[in-house]
Amino acid sequence: MTKRRLTSLFLAVLMIAAMIPFTAISSSADTLPANVFSDVKDGAWYTEATLYCYKYGYISGTGEALFSPGVDMNRAMFVTILYNIDAASEKYTTSSFADVKVGSWYANPVEWAYQNGYASGTGKDAKGSYFSPTSPVTRETLCVFLRTYAQAKGFDVDTTADLSVYTDKAQIHSWANNAVSWAVGEGLVSGLTKDTIAPRNTATRAQIALILKNFLGKYPIHVWGDGKVVTKRTCTVAGKTEFTCSDCGKTRTVEYKAWHTYDDGVVNAAPTCISSGKKTCTCKTCGNKKTVELPVNQDHRYVNGFCSLCGVARSPMDIIAGSWKATALIYEDGSVYSVDSTIYFNTNGKATFTANGETYYFNWTYMNRVEDGMALFYISNSNEAYYVYIDIMPKSDTFKLMFIDMSDDSDNFTVVYSR
Repeated sequence: MTKRRLTSLFLAVLMIAAMIPFTAISSSADTLPANVFSDVKDGAWYTEATLYCYKYGYISGTGEALFSPGVDMNRAMFVTILYNIDAASEKYTTSSFADVKVGSWYANPVEWAYQNGYASGTGKDAKGSYFSPTSPVTRETLCVFLRTYAQAKGFDVDTTADLSVYTDKAQIHSWANNAVSWAVGEGLVSGLTKDTIAPRNTATRAQIALILKNFLGKYPIHVWGDGKVVTKRTCTVAGKTEFTCSDCGKTRTVEYKAWHTYDDGVVNAAPTCISSGKKTCTCKTCGNKKTVELPVNQDHRYVNGFCSLCGVARSPMDIIAGSWKATALIYEDGSVYSVDSTIYFNTNGKATFTANGETYYFNWTYMNRVEDGMALFYISNSNEAYYVYIDIMPKSDTFKLMFIDMSDDSDNFTVVYSR
């Protein structure tokens, strides 16, 4: 057991002796705030961890009422989280990295992490060293950050796991192998599947929030409790809470921005291709309502291939997609013959033609729209090639395919198809 853990245990014993409930310093008993993020669903696997990180100011939102749980986190963001977890306050007037500008929002956390040995650079050249602040945090990099930080804080990080169960173990960089083994052994990171660890995959904000909550449960850097509310946050008034670590006495003040957390809303008038719509959204916290305009969309209401609202025709490819049965074969001399054939078009450029018990396969490409109701296609296989004019008959489930043989004009003909 490390010196830090012995110290924490000794303090806990003193508290019990003084009749102070041990749960007062247990992070597991801390009260979580109400969900103030519109994009964090109640009951989701990451919700509790998100609100935990939000409460202590470890991870803030990305905008008004937004947490962006599915967004990848970059290196600058993550060292800023470590800076917040540590309750660091150091300010720097110089930067050790050519790609970290003094005065940027992440400059102090990056320099702090580097000076304390919690993070290193990603390379150097004649211009200097680089940190790559905007590069995404991969799963193996996350493990390295956390293990390095925990070890620097005096915790034991000797736990290991058998990584041979993962078929992609060889993808783990040598500099990350011990960290990944430790993280898996501690239950902080698990495989994406039963046999893959995906070390080079990126990590999202939601995933990192959950990992951080679990990490701090095992490695309590500070024990904040519920803190002292200086100003209660509401939807219209920013809040402020002061925290004091019951372990070391360090203090930290966290401010919470004010905003409404609106639900998805109820549509009062649906938008169409010719008019905007409206919906009413209600704040889940205070009940305030707002009206949101829904923009005009491309949700056409097609009837027989034409929108009943704006009159626009569907794409010829969309119109003819599906199976059609031939009803007549018409040659250029006007002779008409009954036929027994079908043709099937899909929207991926493939067509299947069946006639007299034989099946033929074609590739087809939309060339251009000639005029309303008429479109030009190119249809071919290894033996035949045609230009095909498709006459879409309005208000009808019938169309004409006028085949123009590219090799012999005498083979030109028109086939009438219907559904």
